[in-house]
Amino acid sequence: MQKSGGGSIINSASIVSEMGVPNRDAYTASKGGIVSLTRSLAVEFAKDRIRVNVVVPGAVGTPRVLGFFEREPHLKQQWDAYLLGIADPIDVANAALFLASDESRRTTGQKLHVDSGILIS
Repeated sequence: MQKSGGGSIINSASIVSEMGVPNRDAYTASKGGIVSLTRSLAVEFAKDRIRVNVVVPGAVGTPRVLGFFEREPHLKQQWDAYLLGIADPIDVANAALFLASDESRRTTGQKLHVDSGILIS
């Protein structure tokens, strides 16, 4: 019988790692790098029973993001593309808690999207 796990590393990226976003090249590349790093580290640390995953949120309803959408009404189409509505910060926290818990003990090298369906809309 194998023990459940030796630990959990949870990285944070962004849905822009999977989208083309004009004028955001450095940000997009850095978030894509985090996703790639996650997969590489998952392979490297598996022998130590350490899981490595990445949470990939879309827009999160922080005061800054909500203010941005309020000041930029031309982005209503983007706002509406979040099929389940903009995520609350607790939604991202709950995804990280799941990845940190023993309930995800066989999950490594994975992306957990918390994007309210925008990538499929």
